[in-house]
Amino acid sequence: MNLNSLKKQHKNINEVKDNFISNISHELKTPLFNIKSFIETLYEFYDTLDYHEHLEFLKIIIKETNRLNRLINDLLELSSLETKKIYIFSFININEILYEIINLNYIITRKKKITFFLEKFTNLPLVYTNHDLFFQILINLISNSLKFTFNKGNVGIRIYLIEIDTSITDEIWKEKNIYNKQIRIEISDSGIGIAKNNYNYIFEKFIKIENKIHTVKGTGLGLSLVKNIIKTHDSEIFLHSEYMIGTTFWFDFKINNKQS
Repeated sequence: MNLNSLKKQHKNINEVKDNFISNISHELKTPLFNIKSFIETLYEFYDTLDYHEHLEFLKIIIKETNRLNRLINDLLELSSLETKKIYIFSFININEILYEIINLNYIITRKKKITFFLEKFTNLPLVYTNHDLFFQILINLISNSLKFTFNKGNVGIRIYLIEIDTSITDEIWKEKNIYNKQIRIEISDSGIGIAKNNYNYIFEKFIKIENKIHTVKGTGLGLSLVKNIIKTHDSEIFLHSEYMIGTTFWFDFKINNKQS
């Protein structure tokens, strides 16, 4: 291996390391923020909250602490750059994740008087994904919508089935007769919107679109993470937005039609 090859390899390793550090920093920040928010609320409004609210807040704090612990363990386990975390994909029930997301955002929706809605059919089919990755997609998209939605606005999730073109379907899935439909997940808000010329940029790492109306601090990593995670599902994320009306993000995942 010549000197140029070594330099190139070293540069690639550094890029991988930098990407990992920036991504893990973003992921660590989210549960820390949630833990802090719920503890502060318990401290400030303990006497005005009832027993069930105390219990629910404590459950969320425990869940977020466990998530933080998992992320830290993943970081420690990465002893070398050749080591890559392998996510196990399977058909899972996403109902629990959906309600967990709603509960985690209870404080900010209450504070901003935002109406949070969830529209879905009763018996959701099993979705082909990974629990932690799916959670990461939703928490980032919902957090993003809540940040850029005005007080008394609307934020929500819609889930419905769509037909797909079976002529381009993977043969293995076709043989199992479980890939003639997909599930579409939409996250929409009544926020400030995104200009069309910024559609592509918002998914780039560290890119934060300046806005004269709304100023929100952030790393500019959330949507980049979402796009990359959705890519691991052999899917894409799309959006439609109108200035001062709102934004809708959507993506499609494989489902087990035998369960639907």
